[in-house]
Formats: sequence, C-alpha cells, structure tokens
Amino acid sequence: MAAPALAAIPGPALPSGVSVLNAGTTVDPAHQVSIDCALLPSDATYAPTQTKVIQLPVPLDGEVTITTQNCASFLLQRENDNLPQVVPHFRFLDGPDAGDTKTLGVDFADTDTLAMTGTQLVVSANAYIQVVESGAADAGVFRVEVEPAVPVANPPGSLLQTFVIEVPATALPSMPVTDELLFIPPVDGRPQLGSGGCGIDTGPHIVATTTVVIERSGTYTFRVSDVSPTVQDIDETQPFRYLGDPFLALYSTFDPDNAQQGLVACDDDSDLDVRTDYYITGSGTMMTDRFPQFRVDLQPGTYTLVLTGYGSATGFSSTAGPVDAASEGNDGSEPEKGGFGSVAFGVDETGTVELWSTSGELAATGPSPVSGGMLAVGLALMTLGGLVFATRRLWSRA
Repeated sequence: MAAPALAAIPGPALPSGVSVLNAGTTVDPAHQVSIDCALLPSDATYAPTQTKVIQLPVPLDGEVTITTQNCASFLLQRENDNLPQVVPHFRFLDGPDAGDTKTLGVDFADTDTLAMTGTQLVVSANAYIQVVESGAADAGVFRVEVEPAVPVANPPGSLLQTFVIEVPATALPSMPVTDELLFIPPVDGRPQLGSGGCGIDTGPHIVATTTVVIERSGTYTFRVSDVSPTVQDIDETQPFRYLGDPFLALYSTFDPDNAQQGLVACDDDSDLDVRTDYYITGSGTMMTDRFPQFRVDLQPGTYTLVLTGYGSATGFSSTAGPVDAASEGNDGSEPEKGGFGSVAFGVDETGTVELWSTSGELAATGPSPVSGGMLAVGLALMTLGGLVFATRRLWSRA
C-alpha cells in the first residue's frame, strides 16, 4: 500500500498589509515588498504564526523595492556591522526626493527616523528598513532585512560531479538515530571540514542514498549546494520542509538500522560565517551556512552517500495541519491552543550535491548528472575517469 502524501505546514504568515514577490531567487532577484501600514497589526505581540520581520537575501549589488501606503516614517540601519564594504543606502523612486540616494552615516545616522517623502523606495543590501504607521510606540511596525549574499569559495581541486538526490513525498522514515553521529579522526592528522561531531536530532529519519565508487585515492569534498523546493531559510514565505535543514553523511557500509556503523564523514552545518549567512555558488545557486559540507581523504572502495534532514521525522505527519508554536503537549488537534504540531513536506524534495577532488581531472567526456532515489529497475552505473557512481533505492519502510 502506497504511503500517504505528507502535507506541508506553512511558514510564518506575513502580517496583514504585507506581501512579498520574488523571494528566494538569486538571478536578478527583483524583490518587491508592499506594505500598507494602516493594515499592520498594532499589537506588539504577534501570533506565533505571524512575523514582524522578513529576511530577503540578495547579492552585494542587489536591492529591494518597497512600496508603501499609509506609512508615516521609516528607520534604516546597518544589518551587518562586519560587512563594511557595503554601506546601506536608499533612494525614493517618486516624490520630491525621487532619484536622490541617501547613505547611512553620511546623510543620516542609523538612529534617525525619517519621514516618508514618497511611496516607493529602494533599499540596498546590508540594511534593514523598519516602517511605522505613526510615531506612537504601539503603532503598526514591519521590518525588511536585506541580507547580503556573497560569493562562496569553491572547495579545493576540481568539480568532478554534480548530481541530484531525491526524497519522494511518499517516503517513510527508516534510519533511527539515538545520539549525535561521530566519525573517524582526520586522516594523517589533516584537519577536515565538518570533523568530529555531526549534530542531528534523535529519532527516525527519512533518507535517500547514492553509491559512490572511488577508484583513485585522494582528498574529496562533498557539499550540498542547493535544495529544491527553495528552503525556508532562503525564502521565508515558503513552508518548512523536511530538507529545510539538510544533513549529509558518507558511509563505507550503510545500515539504516545502525546510523553509527560504517560512518566515514558527515556534516550538518558548514558554518561558513564569512560575514553573512547567505552564499552564492559559482553555479548561481544560493546556499546558507546550514547546508552541509565536508572534506575527507578516501581510499579506493565503494561508499554510500546519505542525504537526510537534521530534524527527526517524528515531527512530520500525513495528517498534520498548521498550528502555532506555543504551549507544550498539543498534538495539533487543538490549534487554537498553539503548540508545535506535526509538520511535513508533502512534495518531492531534492538536494544537489557537488563532489570536488584534488586527485585529478575527469576524462575528456566530462560528467553527466546522476539522480539518487528510487529506480524501477536495478542500478544505473556511470564511469567518470576514476569514479563510478550508482544510484541506490531510497530507504523506506511501511
């Protein structure tokens, strides 16, 4: 019997009077935010499913257009003090100050509250703007954080392969985790990215696997460069999905009933932390420092690459609906009481994994993508210079 499709819980709902277009895109983002301050709730305590803030990651030269109605004033401040090369600024697109760029620290201080002299303004990266209905302390307020997304350095060596691992919406949990995963120390004392403990929630996990056959010893880097659909960390208007916080591990032998056995390397968060939380890869995708990445020395042999979520699948249910996160003990049947109800994904999710190596170049024919996940018949094999990839079925159990 086929497993039921899982239903996704929405992300934090925007307050009344706020809408966002094009969130989560990286190429020419053209983010557009509309705010009607007269419709903003004036209550200082928002419901848990609402938010007073939205984060919009954009490239360093990116901007966000904000259209306002009934807004009396705004406050522009620096979002990240450790990014001095990007000084926050804004300019109005209409009104008496149209086209006039104002710069933080030059034209005004970040503690100044400025009057709205137009209805449309553009805000640069590395800034947040807070608009208010009036000067009263309890007036409706909403903040737009324009987060900078910077280019991320490639791992050492050459890109050998980019492939996609799929977690079908109908997948069931299979891998029970009883404690934080630990793997062997770095080879020859060489420090490895992601070495030591790999944080992961205890409980069952939904996993998808791809077999990697290494034919040449060397240093290899695995990183998740993209997750589809877009994760909530990049686009807050999206629901939270299972791969919203991905976890990546490599095994010499993989038994889903024993997550510790055969573990070679793993990572939860790359924690790049280079002045920002958002990074743009060479291929143009946006990643966060919550995407895993690890580097490991490998000998020839067959390995299993495992993609799963940091969170336990016990919080994901085919019957769950959206509920507020507040009181303990609520199973979701009484959403008016709040509580962390079950969440689920309900759509096919994929993680794009890049494999880099310093062990040599590929054959002149170059790589071709391989998708992980469920295959109808057998294994699909592909030889790439010193590597052979084979997809393996998704681990799932009724």
